Amino acid sequence: MKILYVGNFSEHLNGERYYDLNRKLCNGFVRLGHSVYQYSDRDIARASTIFHSRKFGVVPANRRLVTVAHNFRPELIVIGASDTIWNSTLRRIRADLKSVRIAYLNVDPLFYDTNVKKIMRRAEVVDSIFVTTAGDVLKQFIRPWNTVCFMPNCVDASIETNQTFRRTDLDYDVVYAIGGPTSRDTRVALIRALTNALPQIRFDVRGVLGNSNVFGAAYQTALDNARMGLNYSRQNDHYLYSSDRMAQYMGNGLLTFTPRSTGFSDIYSDHEIVFFDNFEDVVDKILYYGANDDKARNIAEHGWRKTHQIFNEKLVARYLIEVTFREKLFDGYRWPTDIFSGGTGRSSAQSLPALSRQVRNLHKTG
Repeated sequence: MKILYVGNFSEHLNGERYYDLNRKLCNGFVRLGHSVYQYSDRDIARASTIFHSRKFGVVPANRRLVTVAHNFRPELIVIGASDTIWNSTLRRIRADLKSVRIAYLNVDPLFYDTNVKKIMRRAEVVDSIFVTTAGDVLKQFIRPWNTVCFMPNCVDASIETNQTFRRTDLDYDVVYAIGGPTSRDTRVALIRALTNALPQIRFDVRGVLGNSNVFGAAYQTALDNARMGLNYSRQNDHYLYSSDRMAQYMGNGLLTFTPRSTGFSDIYSDHEIVFFDNFEDVVDKILYYGANDDKARNIAEHGWRKTHQIFNEKLVARYLIEVTFREKLFDGYRWPTDIFSGGTGRSSAQSLPALSRQVRNLHKTG
C-alpha cells in the first residue's frame, strides 16, 4: 500500500527531533511492507517563500500537497500535527482519489481547549482519529463517517537504542526533561520541591530551573546516563495520557516513575514501572530505588522489555491501518482498543475487561 504521511518532520531543526513519533510510525509502515512518502508541511511552507515564513507559505504548501497526492496516488493519508494543511485541501484530494482513506493522529493533551478544537476541526474530513488519551472523552469527536480511538506513543528499537539498566557507571540518579514550562507549571513546582527534599539524589534536570533543554543525540546520551526517569505531565488525570517522554524513558531502559492517576496500572505492573500517589510517595520511592540499584535495574529491564513488546512501531502502525480500513483487529494488542464510531457509538473490537484479562495473563507469563 502507498501511504502519504503529512506531518511535522522538523527538517529545519537538522536532526534534533529524529526520535519524533512521526519518524517512528513511518519506520513501522515501511517495515510492514508499505511505501511511505513523507510530506513535512511546515518545512515545505517555510521553503515556499523567499522570507522562509511558514505563515506566508501556507498557500503553496497546500497546492503542492494536492500535486503530490495526484502524482503519488496513496491509498492512505496520515495527517499528523499539520496545522498548515486546510480541510478544503483534503476534500479536494478525496475528490480526486475516491477510495483514499484519511487518518488523523493527535498526540497532545485533551486538557487544552485549543487542542480539542483542532481535533473537532479535523473530525469533519477524516475517516479515523487517533488520540493519545483513552476513554469516553473521545466520544465528543464522533461523526457519522468516522471512528475515534486511543493510540499509544510507540517505541522503535532502531531509535530507542539504549539499555540503561545494564549501565553501572552513571553520573545521575534521576533525569527529568521538559519543554515550554511556565512559572505556574505544576511540573516546575514538583521538580523544585524534589530537588530541595532530596539533596543526596543526583538530578539531571533539563528545560527548567535555569537549565537549558537538550535534543538530538545529546538527549539520547542524557537518557543513558541516569538510572531513573521522572514522567510527570502538566495534568495527570486523563486516562492513559502521557507525552512521548514516557515511551522514550522506558524504551531506553530507565526505571520510570509516573503518577498512578494516569491509569497505566491497567497496562504495566509494579514489576515494570514505579507508580506514585503523591509527593511523599515519590520522595520515598526515589530514595528507596536510589539505595537499591539492583532492584531498580530489574524493574527497568522488565519495563523495557514490555514496552518494546507491546508498544513497538510496527504494532502501532498495523493498528492504525486496521482501524482506518475497518479491518478485523489483531488480537494481540495490549492497550484499550474500544473504537467509538458514528454508526453505533462504539464497536465491540475489544473491551477494557478483555484488556484487563490479557494484561493479567501477560503479567503471569513475565
